[in-house]
Amino acid sequence: MAHEIETKVLDIDVAEILEKMAQIWAKKVLETQLSVSWYHFRGVKRGEDPWFLRIRSDSDGTHEDCLTS
Repeated sequence: MAHEIETKVLDIDVAEILEKMAQIWAKKVLETQLSVSWYHFRGVKRGEDPWFLRIRSDSDGTHEDCLTS
């Protein structure tokens, strides 16, 4: 089973990151917006049950479904 690790990076200097990427000849391969929808069993309150369904969609309409516990 694949595992996903997600993190949030705060207080970055976007211009500095873009300059470093240009220095190593990095090429942009994707620019998209993500939309995430969360579902759980009816009547279950947040934090009561660890099971939920997450559907992540990008701006092209491509979906990524993930059943998580």
